[in-house]
Amino acid sequence: MIPLRNSHRNHPSVFAFPGSGYQSLRLEPIQPVRTALGIALAVLAGLGCAGGSFTPLSPSPRVARADSLASAGDTAAALALLDSVVRGDPQNAVAWHRRGMLAWAKVRPFKRLLIGMSQANIDLLRTADTSLRLARRLAPDSARYALDLGRYFLYADLVTLRLQAPRQFSHALKSALRAGDSSLVAEALDELGMVHWRRYEVFADRRLLRELPFINLEELVTDERNVRKLLADQSIAPKPPLGTREYADALSSFEHALDWDPGHMRAMRHMYMALAEKGNW
Repeated sequence: MIPLRNSHRNHPSVFAFPGSGYQSLRLEPIQPVRTALGIALAVLAGLGCAGGSFTPLSPSPRVARADSLASAGDTAAALALLDSVVRGDPQNAVAWHRRGMLAWAKVRPFKRLLIGMSQANIDLLRTADTSLRLARRLAPDSARYALDLGRYFLYADLVTLRLQAPRQFSHALKSALRAGDSSLVAEALDELGMVHWRRYEVFADRRLLRELPFINLEELVTDERNVRKLLADQSIAPKPPLGTREYADALSSFEHALDWDPGHMRAMRHMYMALAEKGNW
């Protein structure tokens, strides 16, 4: 059994890790782990190191040239070169991924203008969508490609796509564990933490209405204490509060992300956000 890095608590547990295929396993704590999620991660890490596979991905000279062009600000030339690469080598996952990320980067500033988006930007969105999906399909064991596809799904603001993002992040986590890449493990855990956090925000501080009373709006607007009294009198705060589980899952994911990569700034910011939410500084 391989424990989480920097973990420090014992938790025998029955757990079901979403999308992992390893469910209802009772594990006694031989070495310290933090939570049930920690146990699941430790098991997956052990299984991945024992029998997992990982395909190293490195850019060809032409893809590297496209990277140089993009870094110099000539994204049009970089995309044209990548188009040529994938036409000649349609199995080149690295080229498809670079093509998708470049197209996505070009169109992101116009996200809020979707209704009046130009045909050129619509074509860029299609390029990004197709390319990132193909890269993921051609390199199914790449944690990076799964992460980027999941983030693209979140960016799309379409419910049907956003619902697919958590699955991509779960795939990314398993792939990163198999590859032993602590930085990518932390990234995937941070993204999964944010999935739980968004669900938490939907339910946080929600109250159940007892009945709909007559409301004197003039009295309410003159003193905010009247609003608080109305809420207290006519609503019920569920116990435990709504969103409790989602909050705990989010916090656990951020903690584990920092276990794997203590210097991961995004996970650190999200951890502070979660602690501040409850005043647990």
